Amino acid sequence: MDADAAPVVVGRYALFDRIAVGGMASVHLARQLGPIGFSRVVAVKRLHSQYVHDDAFVEMFVDEARLASRLRHPSVVSVTDVIETGEELLLVMDYVHGVPVSSLREAIARGAIPLPVVSSIVVDVLDGLQAAHDACDEAGQPLRIVHRDISPHNVLVGVDGIARIIDFGIAKATDRVQTTRDGQIKGKIRYMAPEQLSGDEVDARSDVYSAAVMLWELLSGRALVSQDDMGAMVRRVLFESLPRPRHPTERLSAELVAVTMRGLERAPDDRYATAAEMARALREAVEPAPREEVGAWLGEAASGTLEEHRSLLRRVELAPLPDSDTSGLSGALRRVVDRQLRAEEVTEVEALAEAA
Repeated sequence: MDADAAPVVVGRYALFDRIAVGGMASVHLARQLGPIGFSRVVAVKRLHSQYVHDDAFVEMFVDEARLASRLRHPSVVSVTDVIETGEELLLVMDYVHGVPVSSLREAIARGAIPLPVVSSIVVDVLDGLQAAHDACDEAGQPLRIVHRDISPHNVLVGVDGIARIIDFGIAKATDRVQTTRDGQIKGKIRYMAPEQLSGDEVDARSDVYSAAVMLWELLSGRALVSQDDMGAMVRRVLFESLPRPRHPTERLSAELVAVTMRGLERAPDDRYATAAEMARALREAVEPAPREEVGAWLGEAASGTLEEHRSLLRRVELAPLPDSDTSGLSGALRRVVDRQLRAEEVTEVEALAEAA
């Protein structure tokens, strides 16, 4: 979107700049609009126009909204609304001022992420995963959600020091309408568990494996498996022994290495049984940094990107918006708004008189 372009208003949301794009949807900064001047910044996932009338894509989009709306955890980005107009389908999320782990490649490669910060990020991911794995439907029945796409692209680290999971677009759950059949592979190959690569049944331990790959790469400053040859990647994960993590500048404790490698066990039964179990082990191996310390480190490591985001936020927050519709208000709120509007009119008249 052009810097000076007017926002696109869909329902009660004004969509501004696109901040991310994928094969299925784009993500925009937006402002939620309401009566009496209510407004707040949100992130809006907007299904690409060519898919709005495609039942398969719409089902995936709606499923993502339904699953994510059932999760309430500090380490999962909340979905707050779904808007459908016939020509638009939007998924509304809390805006997180931060960056994805994938944008921290240079710091990761230099080994510039302190081990307590690494621990904090991965523990947050594991805590968020446990919340997803424990989620139930309205009747209290387990949903058995498996994210299936845990990777640096789908983890946001906020300036508040909290790492959050995003994008449940290909998550698997018991009541999901768009269920992937066994034998289909969905997700980023580099972070997939062996059973996921083989097209076999996945469960919570598959997400544990993906989180362990993230941990290995944050510790080692490089990819666990080469991205050059897909066949080689698959063979290495399925058949070869994976190397132990080696930090570019620090000696890793035996406990930390053991936590990482257990999460990467080829057989699911040999891994941690739950994300919570791995989180406990990681906390014991390396005490996570306090939130303030994580936020301060991120502020330095991603200063340029964060400043760009702040500039964009200021523009979005200051942009003129359509007048709020107050026709549906009643009672005390109606009277308060009328008084405020009359006071504003008097102020304008007085200002004009003074200027004359």
